[in-house]
Amino acid sequence: MVNVLFATNRQRISSDPLSPFGSGEVADENKLYCGIATVEAIDIKVSSSGRITKVDQLVQNNFQPQHLEPILASENDILVFVHGAANDFSDSITRAAYNQAWLASEVDPENGTRGLVGVGAVPY
Repeated sequence: MVNVLFATNRQRISSDPLSPFGSGEVADENKLYCGIATVEAIDIKVSSSGRITKVDQLVQNNFQPQHLEPILASENDILVFVHGAANDFSDSITRAAYNQAWLASEVDPENGTRGLVGVGAVPY
């Protein structure tokens, strides 16, 4: 399981709690939505793996202190993932979670070499 903090300026188009944002429309008045998405079923051998199981603590225009507290208290490195405009919300979140899981792995599944040691998930 990986928790991904996200910020998006995409328009909310759906009441679906796991995929609330569109793929291209910018939010009214360029609002920024910030929150936490939980991704499970990540397989570091499959870059398209992962499934959003929860989107939580959605707020407008800024992260709340409780969002940032675990990051600021952690000694781990921080991974910032900026996705391309052609990706939808679900693909962007699951790819960010995959990247974190892959970087935190000890063995690269492609060639058997060691991954980045010391990169870990920030617990929530």
